[in-house]
Amino acid sequence: MFRKIFLSHSAYKYFVVGILAFSSDYVLLLVSYYVIGLPLKIATTIGFFTGFLISFTINKQWVFGGKQKKNTNRQVIEYLILLGFNYVFTVWTVNLLNEHKVGPAISKLFVMVLIMCWNYVLFRWIIFRAED
Repeated sequence: MFRKIFLSHSAYKYFVVGILAFSSDYVLLLVSYYVIGLPLKIATTIGFFTGFLISFTINKQWVFGGKQKKNTNRQVIEYLILLGFNYVFTVWTVNLLNEHKVGPAISKLFVMVLIMCWNYVLFRWIIFRAED
């Protein structure tokens, strides 16, 4: 009974989606930067937007799906505002830390932990808010 409730809770589902989105983002960043040799800002951008597409789609449909009060257009607008903030924060922080000898492999992990925390709160209570 406890296991069934735990596995169906939005926090658990959000964590699963976050791992999937982050893994895609992280792998693309590292491959683009270290293997292909793209500039760090471009590699960070490629990974970031791939993670965004995975995160928004699966969070909307599976994690918070079916209980949302708002229409998709409004959710997309709110998500894009959050995306813009997260994007600027990610690129700026990864580059800043890289200048201080903290490579992208570590700085991206740090940034993603912060973003996952505030995103869950904003997704659950604002963007994908359940109906009252």
